[in-house]
Amino acid sequence: DNPEFIDDALATISSGVKRMRKVIEHLRLSSVAQRIDRVELGKLIMQVVSECENARPAPRARVGDEPVWVRADRDRLFMALTHAVRNSQDATPDDGSITVDLTKSDGIASIEIADTGRGMDEEFIRERLFKPFDSTKGTQGVGIGAYQIRETVRSVGGEVAVDSSASVGTKLSLRIPVLS
Repeated sequence: DNPEFIDDALATISSGVKRMRKVIEHLRLSSVAQRIDRVELGKLIMQVVSECENARPAPRARVGDEPVWVRADRDRLFMALTHAVRNSQDATPDDGSITVDLTKSDGIASIEIADTGRGMDEEFIRERLFKPFDSTKGTQGVGIGAYQIRETVRSVGGEVAVDSSASVGTKLSLRIPVLS
């Protein structure tokens, strides 16, 4: 008989439905056969930075002058990099900084996304960061962003590393084999 309780219950259910729709959409997109393309990482990173510069802090990119080509599902890699930058934005105060650096060495492309955000402790990185459907964002997150980043990079023979310190920031390193 309490109208506030009913309103709260409906809001909770609505939030749950929105999260489940996001999960279903992610699963639907993941189940579609991966399309492998030649992808120039510098251009892709610049598109990601452009997509994310409407939020603060705006990311800065350093991609160099030499094209770096990899074989990957372009759309999936774009989404993974966008998730990584958005996660940095969520964790970093507006006056902080986010950089996206691309380098190439010994047949490996390295993408480093570094922020001056709140950082994470080792236990969180080890136990929860890449666990699907485990979100620290409450009803705002689904908990698949970091998992998607890792799985996308692994699907092209790459690897992901995280270096983070609480109250200092985080560096997410993605290493992907380049096309020879």
